[in-house]
Amino acid sequence: MRLFLTTLILCLLAACGKREPAPQVEVLPQGPAAFWVWHRSSSLTAAELSSLKAAGTRELFWQAVETGWKDNRWQSSRIAAPTAVLPDITIIPVFRIKPDAAFLGDPEAATAFARMVRLWAGDTPLPEIQLDFDCPDRLLAAYGGFLQSVAGGLPGTRISITALASWPRSPQFAKLAKSVHRMAPMFYDLHPDRPEDVMKGTFRLIADREDIALVKLWRNCRVPWQAGLPNFERVTVFRPDGKLVGHLRGWDHDAVFFNPALKAESLGGGVTRLVVTANTTISGNPVAAGSILCHRAPDPDSVAALREAARTNGAAGMLYFTLPGPGIQATHPAPHFAEAAAALPELSVLPDGSIRLTNAGTDGIPPRPCDPENPASPGWHVVIESPSVGAFRSGSTGDFPKISVPGDVPPEMSTRLHLHFSKLPPGGSLTSGPLVKASGEVIWSLKPHVSGRRVKFP
Repeated sequence: MRLFLTTLILCLLAACGKREPAPQVEVLPQGPAAFWVWHRSSSLTAAELSSLKAAGTRELFWQAVETGWKDNRWQSSRIAAPTAVLPDITIIPVFRIKPDAAFLGDPEAATAFARMVRLWAGDTPLPEIQLDFDCPDRLLAAYGGFLQSVAGGLPGTRISITALASWPRSPQFAKLAKSVHRMAPMFYDLHPDRPEDVMKGTFRLIADREDIALVKLWRNCRVPWQAGLPNFERVTVFRPDGKLVGHLRGWDHDAVFFNPALKAESLGGGVTRLVVTANTTISGNPVAAGSILCHRAPDPDSVAALREAARTNGAAGMLYFTLPGPGIQATHPAPHFAEAAAALPELSVLPDGSIRLTNAGTDGIPPRPCDPENPASPGWHVVIESPSVGAFRSGSTGDFPKISVPGDVPPEMSTRLHLHFSKLPPGGSLTSGPLVKASGEVIWSLKPHVSGRRVKFP
């Protein structure tokens, strides 16, 4: 008996000592970037279609409807109509559900939702739709049941969803995953700014490499998933005490970076702090003196780290928010995410002495915060140099938001001009007023990346 017990204990110890090997994560081939299209009702232009073709993009997730459950019905705003079939690009309509989970407790909500989708689509086939709802973790199982019921009301339509990055931590996540075709977790806007940090000049990144731990949670997801990554910028307004006011609407880069009432300080990581020194208006938005603004763009290094983490942890591809277009400031054009994309700045002097900067490449010259009065934040600027005084003359800035002359002397007395700007999309150009007097040759540089090129004129 004692021998039997001893043998049994040894066997149990041996069994306890065995560990199951960690499941192998399949690193999937990465196709071209996909994009969300948001708050847009207009069709894609020929130039945009060409850009998407250059990027190889095959999928666009296009916001179709924003809706919310109220008074026992879906109250919806139609954002975009069903899109005609595009060559080589699949449009997946997205139905955004407002952040109120009351519909999950109503047995009629799923049937009514499916009916709303059918009414929106009309005769347009719907191979797939995506639902966008920030469901609380505690309700994931109920959300999964709702999605299954919606699928029952839309035979032949695959149901996909956006997802919060932390969902795999929930014990209800596995049940949710069984109810959908695929998911798109969003790895951006994960951390709020605390007032005390804002007062110290510290702001959270749009996407941070420290959230790689959240990406790794998705390695065991049982359905295909695409990593949602940022391709947008925003300007946030804070009160002098650091409390959030909101985000600027309809802003543009020149109105922010070249506003004399704003003092800019680049903090790195795509973050620029702007202190409001006097009451001002930015693209129609009144901003009070003493306010603190924060311009944020995706940090390239952080996004690259998150992208690589997603790739090595089983992501089926990358889905970027958002495609450049009206309404939202996007950082990069679609071809930026293709390996062959490159900006190609070219400068010419027109017969009337105007200076034109053109981007002949497939990638954009990305936004760069500018404070011409701060040597630490000069932004993009074209430097035009002449071997002798007398080559330049005073003139209009034209498309350039600012022209400066070293030493603040008149252009007629200088051998150098600086033409400042904030960004230049592919195929775009900026033209000054007549600034060059005579025929000859000048040397131009685009700081901080291009230097020492010569251009003859006329």
